[in-house]
Parts: sequence; structure tokens; C-alpha cells
Amino acid sequence: MPNEIRRLAFSYAETLSALRSYGERFQVKMPKGSLLHARFAAVDEEKEATGHQDHKALFKAYNVRQNRSNLVLTFYNDKDDSHTPYILTADFVTAALIQYCLGEDIMLPKSARKTLDITDFQLCLDMEMDIRTQGQETPLVFADED
Repeated sequence: MPNEIRRLAFSYAETLSALRSYGERFQVKMPKGSLLHARFAAVDEEKEATGHQDHKALFKAYNVRQNRSNLVLTFYNDKDDSHTPYILTADFVTAALIQYCLGEDIMLPKSARKTLDITDFQLCLDMEMDIRTQGQETPLVFADED
């Protein structure tokens, strides 16, 4: 059975808009300024994260794999030329991007498995789903598999 893979890539400006909007629901305030950089946190940064809200209902409805990692977001404030690192749970960021999609009428197949990824200048919501071919009821297996 073939898989369909889809990636929604969000600019830092779109990501920040999603985070600020979603954060308002939970009284999570983002630092002032623009989003300059994002990366997955190192092991020693795991305990410091903000955004430990319960996203289980949203994740169940949209088939999201929970992510045990945190993200380190670096904000740049041009008013005082400061850089502020801010650590959020990956689940909070994923939930914010999903809510952003829903608010912007961006189609999200509910059955697709969703994960969060980061590229150099974008945060990505990756979606993967099985595509059934005509007349195919179950996945193909090799004869010697048990």
C-alpha cells in the first residue's frame, strides 16, 4: 500500500502568529519581538519548557504523534537589540500550528499521522497516510512473514 506524504512548511512569522494566538487561550505569553530561530532542545534543556497544557483531545482528533522533545525558540527584539531564548514543548507548538491551519481553512486530513519537524527557516507539520489502491483490502505481505 503506498503512502502519501505531505509537508506544510510555516514561516517564522506564521509560526509566531500561531503561537501568540494559541498561547492566549492558555495565558502563555511569548517574548516580544520576532521569531529568529527554532531548534529542538538538547537533553539538558528538556525540563525548562513552557506549554505543558493537555492537548490529548486535539491530538486524538487529528492523529498527532506526541513529541517528547522541547523546542528552543529565539526571539529578536529590534527595540533593544536583544535575543531571548524561550523553551516550549513540541506538543504546544504542534497544537498551535494545527489550530492555525483550522483558523486559516488549510485542509488537514484527520487520518494522516502528524509530526513536527524543523528546517533551517521553517517549522513543518509532516503528514503521512496510507493510500488504498483499488481492490486492496489489506496491506501486502511477503509469503515467509508470520
